[in-house]
Amino acid sequence: MNNYKAVIKAKSLPPPLAAWHSIVAKVDALMALCDELEARLRERAAVKMVAG
Repeated sequence: MNNYKAVIKAKSLPPPLAAWHSIVAKVDALMALCDELEARLRERAAVKMVAG
């Protein structure tokens, strides 16, 4: 195997398990933030409908 193929193969490996845990934790935090923002938008829309 030449060096080019070895580099391509090495770059296509998934990150280590610890990195996956970190990625999943970050995505979970971002999804929780999205849920919170969505709830706020719904609340504001409901207030506008009542007031409007």
